Amino acid sequence: FTDTGAGRRGYQVVYYRLRQVDIDGKEANSPVRVVRFSGFDKTAVSLYPNPAPGRTTLDLTGLPAGAYQVQVLDLAGRAVGRYTLEGASKHPLNLLSLPQGSYVVRVVGQGVSLALPLTHND
Repeated sequence: FTDTGAGRRGYQVVYYRLRQVDIDGKEANSPVRVVRFSGFDKTAVSLYPNPAPGRTTLDLTGLPAGAYQVQVLDLAGRAVGRYTLEGASKHPLNLLSLPQGSYVVRVVGQGVSLALPLTHND
């Protein structure tokens, strides 16, 4: 199997395991395989608090200075917020206009492309 785009998700380590189910109902799991990606340190970017009660901080202090395109996406992939933010600094994100739920914050620019999970609750 090929997991295209696994390295672009921003994870440093990805774990894989295959599950096989036979016609007679017997099932077996393969050993866990680990894939490590080098280069970008995902810990350089964080969201806190998360879950967020209306406001959160996007911490880009671990990224080089420069403009980054930031999108807040709902789980259907629709952009519900778009920002151009500077690296090497922290930025408040106001979520009060969004319904409670799960979102993805996507950060792209300066050779970085990653997605961070975000939960918004009141």
